[in-house]
Amino acid sequence: MEDNIDDIHIPHVIAGSANQLIRNLIFSVDKYGEDFTEPENSPSSGRINREFLNIQSILTNPRDRLFNSQIKPEIFNPSLAVAKFFYLLSGSNQIEDIAFYSNGARRYTDDGIIMPGAHGSRIFYPVVGIDQFEASAHLIREKKSSKRVTLAIYQPNDCGRKSQDIPCIVSIIFSPRNGKLHTTAYMRANDVYRILCYDLFELTMLAEFMAAYTDIELGYYYHIVTSMHLRGSDDISEAPKLVTEDVFSKSMPSMPKITAGCRLSLVQQEAGIRKKVGFFSISQIYNMIDKITQNNHPYWSDLLITLAIQGFFMTHSVEEVQELLNSLVLPSIFLVSNQHNEYMQKRFEIANKS
Repeated sequence: MEDNIDDIHIPHVIAGSANQLIRNLIFSVDKYGEDFTEPENSPSSGRINREFLNIQSILTNPRDRLFNSQIKPEIFNPSLAVAKFFYLLSGSNQIEDIAFYSNGARRYTDDGIIMPGAHGSRIFYPVVGIDQFEASAHLIREKKSSKRVTLAIYQPNDCGRKSQDIPCIVSIIFSPRNGKLHTTAYMRANDVYRILCYDLFELTMLAEFMAAYTDIELGYYYHIVTSMHLRGSDDISEAPKLVTEDVFSKSMPSMPKITAGCRLSLVQQEAGIRKKVGFFSISQIYNMIDKITQNNHPYWSDLLITLAIQGFFMTHSVEEVQELLNSLVLPSIFLVSNQHNEYMQKRFEIANKS
């Protein structure tokens, strides 16, 4: 018997903030998704997933990209989101460059050395002599309505390759239209509860980086996913609780104009933080924060300070981290680092109660 076409829900979600978009998508997956059980030959054999196929969403204000939740504050760590974006900018696929900020990253390496699906490596250095980012920027500048501006992430050899890190992003397309740069990401799969918040941050940051580099206004962000899902009975049960949560959203400021040497400068500064922060006392961290603030636009200072604080957390005792957080006062314009500090305080509160 054929399915009644009237029963098919059109999977199209529009929102002005990541907070609302993610909650709308969780609602759609929970209400309209179908359950299936992982097969016996799967690493997650027997796990029940709820999946909505071919869902499309639009974030009309890509700068409103910071997710937050009072119910599940641990879902989104702002510093990890920033670290993932800087890892992309670096073009690196070395596992230690991202595992410094999160030990969980080590799950995605096959040999303990590289992350074979690293987005930045595939964008900036897919093969010798090819830089997809620069080629895309050239197309945008040369033809203000180009339909060719595509970053290819998923590669032919990924199909059937056995690995812990097969990229979920298939491609990213930039569409310059009428003075605005719209961005579309096509994904083969996306965890709506635990991963989407990081993907939205990373990909909208990349979209704005390209817009600021090519001197064009940032447009809409489109997110199209073949398998938008909730993984496991716990997430299927817990995720819908976020849907009706009333949270405060605030847009990040506009990214400053990007010049030719900006990416390299940011990448070098992040590498310097990783190299030094583990040996620093609290007073030295304050000196590092002062130096970052003096040498950068406030937009980038905010993000680099977030990385410095997370690096301190990863390499120092809980007592030292709490002392730093209790004494650190950052300008209110530093939206990300302040949200990260609030996130850290909430995590400590939860740990102390348990």
